[in-house]
Amino acid sequence: MGFDPTYIARLAAEGEQAFRAGNAPLARSIFERVIAVQPKHSRANECLAYIAGQARQWDAAQRFLTIACEDPTASPQALFHLGSLWLQREQPQEAVRCFERALARAGAFFEGLHELGTAQSRVGDIRGALATYRKAAQLQPSAFQVHFNIGRMHDELGEPEQAIESYGRAITLQPAFAAAWTHRGIALSERRRHAEALSDHERATKADPRDPEAWVNLAVTLGHRRRHADALAACDRAQALAPDHP
Repeated sequence: MGFDPTYIARLAAEGEQAFRAGNAPLARSIFERVIAVQPKHSRANECLAYIAGQARQWDAAQRFLTIACEDPTASPQALFHLGSLWLQREQPQEAVRCFERALARAGAFFEGLHELGTAQSRVGDIRGALATYRKAAQLQPSAFQVHFNIGRMHDELGEPEQAIESYGRAITLQPAFAAAWTHRGIALSERRRHAEALSDHERATKADPRDPEAWVNLAVTLGHRRRHADALAACDRAQALAPDHP
């Protein structure tokens, strides 16, 4: 038995209006009527996914988005959000496919490129991730996180000088970003630039004094400088912050 497309279109429009007005219960009720008649209605499933996500019902959100994205004309937003869910659930290959489809439909946008780079890095495509992060940085050169991730990819590729440069950009943009200080300090240590590394690790502990990793790396670098008493004190700070870790 078929369905009346005019009726479905009218019902979907009513659901859309309720959804945009922030009336989630009404929108959910309407969209559930839509998919009762047309189960693979892409926009209805997409909106139901967002409503489920607002309620932190992640399994339902993923189920609805998966159905929405079966449609070749699925919105870039639906594809992006499904990719993000796959990434959260440690399924990066699925995420790569979703982000690539989102970018193919919408064109280059920062969030899509940045998350694609993250997914690529998690499947081991480090050079692909580096190229993607660089494209993201071209769109938003002031985004400190993307420069940090570019540095991480250079680290993975055994390119410490390029990593140091990228971490430096992240630090310039966000001096309170402790992880950038820590990772640049580690890269400097690998180049045996221990005095500079020590300065970076000290800055990391100031930026985030509750990060045990920052204190561990400070301790290691102090050891390189033969400041053993200070290294032991830094180890004690790390142990106090993370007593369950050796």
